[in-house]
Amino acid sequence: MRGSLAGVVFKRMKHHYTKKPMDEREKLRKFRELDDAFADALLALEKETSQSANEKQASDDALRESDFEQRLADLMQDYQQPAADVSELLTTMIALDKLT
Repeated sequence: MRGSLAGVVFKRMKHHYTKKPMDEREKLRKFRELDDAFADALLALEKETSQSANEKQASDDALRESDFEQRLADLMQDYQQPAADVSELLTTMIALDKLT
């Protein structure tokens, strides 16, 4: 009995895996589905990469700004310059296009 059950299951499996060849329309439909899924995946990856690049850029900018502010504060202290004088100097330099 066990052998005959295995034979029936095997015949069903064999029958199950035997498929008709796909016609050209079906092949084209499947290809389009795959192509659309691939395009969606690429767009999602590009969007994720772009977002992480923007976040990294924002993080780098904030770090540079913080670093600049710390260096400026240290220089002001070393040279005993008040904030108002340094602010006026920086404003003048920006106005003359000496700083961008």
